[in-house]
Amino acid sequence: MNLNDSMRQLRKGDAVRFIRFALVGASGVVVDTGGLWVLTQWFGWPLASGKLAAAGIAVINNFIWNDCWTFRSQSPRAGTQSLVALRFARFSLICLGGIAISTLLLHGLVHVGHAPLVPSNLFAIVIACVWNFHACKRWNWKTNEETEPLQSLPAPANYMPGLRNSVFQLPVE
Repeated sequence: MNLNDSMRQLRKGDAVRFIRFALVGASGVVVDTGGLWVLTQWFGWPLASGKLAAAGIAVINNFIWNDCWTFRSQSPRAGTQSLVALRFARFSLICLGGIAISTLLLHGLVHVGHAPLVPSNLFAIVIACVWNFHACKRWNWKTNEETEPLQSLPAPANYMPGLRNSVFQLPVE
């Protein structure tokens, strides 16, 4: 699938979600760059260690924002701790895939195609962003149609019998 095919697949709701995803990604770039600068310039960390730590902080930042904002309607809240941990683990793996894609593409563009570094890097970031979005949407935060079984989970009142006829559920007749 090429970039044009991916963009055509974006539905109206997906377009808004993709914009949010890109904004979260941009915030991650700020967190990553700021963290790298603070760790290397203020605390004297070596470049590689500072970059790894800053990237890790950016991944956490991006996961939290994507889970709470970009894909909020697809983030089930029942069984929160284990589901959040699972989504974070999958998100981290997806991000590693995006890093691999952008690194390989950047290497090919610069070393094989002799393209300039900065435009090549920006192009690689865009391609990785499209990959990350589609992978997150498909494997981490599924669409409403795919999460319908999660919608049928019992209401909180079913976990707390004393609240059965409370605001959590309509009265049983």
